[in-house]
Amino acid sequence: MLLRQARSHALLSQSELGERAGVARSVIADYERGRNSPTVRQLDRLLAAAGLLVAVQLKPLSADLDTAIRRCLARPVADRLFELPFHLGALLRILAGVPYRIEGAAAALLQGAPVPVPAVDVAIADTDPVLNTLARRIGEAGYIWFWVAEDHRWQMIKPTAALLRERGPVTRWRVVVGEARLRLVHPTEISTGICVEVDGERVPVLGLWQLEATDEQSRAILARSRQLLGEAAAGGSH
Repeated sequence: MLLRQARSHALLSQSELGERAGVARSVIADYERGRNSPTVRQLDRLLAAAGLLVAVQLKPLSADLDTAIRRCLARPVADRLFELPFHLGALLRILAGVPYRIEGAAAALLQGAPVPVPAVDVAIADTDPVLNTLARRIGEAGYIWFWVAEDHRWQMIKPTAALLRERGPVTRWRVVVGEARLRLVHPTEISTGICVEVDGERVPVLGLWQLEATDEQSRAILARSRQLLGEAAAGGSH
């Protein structure tokens, strides 16, 4: 969590932090996912590579928001996928043919705004055929767990359309090692003309100009990303 927070403050990808610190991206990923723990010396080196020091809270020594946004926009979508809490393909296999839309921080990142993504938010059309299909695929997948709030734990359950509605409109799911949040919406809300290509597949996302953020840093990144994209579009129209 600390290392992910450090990257978030410094607006660095796992690969970029690893390059600065002289370690492989997979090492950073293992630290962030709790598979391994860095020593104090290793953590100090990683934080220094992110331009941070340990105090009462993490504070950036320097930050160039425009550079970070332009760097993210220039990276292929395939590279941005590494910043998600799990490989998106694991979720897209469940959603194939189902009316859905990626929202929240994940949608922003896929469109080039370098915001931290604690969970992948997905809107799902609330119809019986869609929910029945979704419930069947979740049950068949074998790698998705449901967050049972009253028990405060993840549990493998056999979902049904009724259960999805009963627990909704937003439910939490653990996909492999990360979290997805599914939100049931009216089918008309799913329609969008914005798609991002992921592994050769067109993935519908909520447009950058419609996205909102709850934390101050992400709001600033979204606002500046919109400005830079707007300026680029205006420049290209001349």
